[in-house]
This record gives sequence, C-alpha cells and structure tokens, in this order.
Amino acid sequence: MINRIYKSRRIVWYLSLLMLASCSNQNDSVFEDVFGVSASGSYSNVSMDSYSIISDNNGNGVANPGETVYLKISIKNSGTATIKSMNATFSSSSTYASNISPSDGVAFGDIPANKVVCGSSGYIQSSGDYYTLSFKLASSIPDGTQIPIEMVMTDAKGNHWSSYLSISVKSAFPYVTYMGDQNLGNAMPGYTWYWGIYLSNTGTSMAKSVKATFTTTSPYVTLSPATPVSFGNISAGDANYGGTLYYSGKYYTFSAVISNSTPSGTKVPISIKITDENGNSWMSSAYFYVYNQ
Repeated sequence: MINRIYKSRRIVWYLSLLMLASCSNQNDSVFEDVFGVSASGSYSNVSMDSYSIISDNNGNGVANPGETVYLKISIKNSGTATIKSMNATFSSSSTYASNISPSDGVAFGDIPANKVVCGSSGYIQSSGDYYTLSFKLASSIPDGTQIPIEMVMTDAKGNHWSSYLSISVKSAFPYVTYMGDQNLGNAMPGYTWYWGIYLSNTGTSMAKSVKATFTTTSPYVTLSPATPVSFGNISAGDANYGGTLYYSGKYYTFSAVISNSTPSGTKVPISIKITDENGNSWMSSAYFYVYNQ
C-alpha cells in the first residue's frame, strides 16, 4: 500500500494504490476536498450543494443588521461510495457574526453516492421547515457586508472536506405587506363584493412601482382584476391605497364574484403576491366568509 498526498493551492487529494483523479474549479470557489480511493476504484467526495435563508426576524428572507438568521444547508456526495456518519461543524471569521449554533456540529448521517442530504438541528414553526445553522448579526454591520462561513465535514473514517459560503447583509431594504385585518368580513352568495386595501412598507428604503396580484383557491369565487393592481411608490414607514378601480362612488382594489352554490360558512382564502420594480417579492394573505344571510 502506497499513500501519497498531493497538494495544490485549493485542493488536497488523498490517493491509494497510486490512483490519481483530477478536477477543475470553473467558478474559482474556495474549497478543500479530501478523496478516499479504494482498490475497486470507488471513492467519496462531498461538498456543499445549496443553502438558503428559511427564517429571519422580519421574514423578508434577507440578512439584515441585528437579526438572527436561520440557514438550511444541503451537501452532496458526488463520489461513487457511501459516506458514513457525516458530521459538519461551522465557523466564521467575521466579527459581525456571533452565537453560531449548534457549536458542536450537525449530523448529516449516511450519504449514498450521488445523493443530496440536508442537515437538521431544529425546526422553525413560522416557516414550517427545518434549519441547519443559525447565527446572530451585529446591529452595527455595514450595508453590503459579506459574512463568510466555513463548513468542515468529517465522516466516520476521519476523512474531511471543507466548503465555504457567504451571506450578504443588507441594511437598506423595503418590506411591503398587507397591513389590515386578515379577516375581510362576511359576504353573501350570488353577489359581487368589493374591497379596498392598503399595503404598508415597514422596511428602511422606498419600494418603487409596487404591484399586487390577488388569487384564491376557492372554486366558488372569481377575483377581479386578474392582472396586478398598482400601489405606486411606497416610502419607508408609509402605506398606499390600491384604489384604481371605481364602483358606486368609491375606488376599490379588487372584487369577488361569489357563486350562488357557495355553501354557507365557506371560508375563502386570498393570496396576495406583492412585487416592486427591483424584483423584490413578498406574500401576504387574507380571507372572508360566505353566509346565506
């Protein structure tokens, strides 16, 4: 048995029986991988596959100063051998990130060849999803700061791999939601009902050219208009009325045609998708009940 270690600036190779693999990193990502090659030619190689913010304090899906951010991270075994008892630990060199949790690592379990596995260390009730890692951002963090996070992965045989990710922090951002009571009240079957609503920007910068689209999954109700409703520019801390349509002496935002066959007591859910000209997107919801009298 001859073991050799080949080192380059970014990659560390572990070779057995003089078997040499090669790869290139087209994106110039910073990583360190260790490959174990067996006599049969099978090997293991693992790296981060994806990550996303699944929860934060204000729910906008963006890392903002002073927030606790929860990440969901998946890793992939791109080799040909199963990785046993994979565990990952996380750290950051940034002075703006603290309380990285869990501090003792996250278990990813066994990872078969060419499979992706998410690590779970807790559950977020509000997002209905499991998270891998959480950390706290300093309130004084400048806009645009990148938070580097290193993930060191180790299997049952002591092989280790490293991957890196970076979280961008935004201190100036819009955040637009429906600001009224979610319960829009009661309606009767066989009629068209009209509602006018406000959207509120609780972020720290203006939301430009805000539009909202209203949809429902109820088979008894048809909402109008089907196209987005304009709310204009909404300054930070302000709210705008979406009253571009006119009926019976008043401007309204959207209407609902309710079928005569709607059972009394039916709850009609309303989904509100909100967008601005910069590609930001938010979701809000409301509902109303249908009664015969």
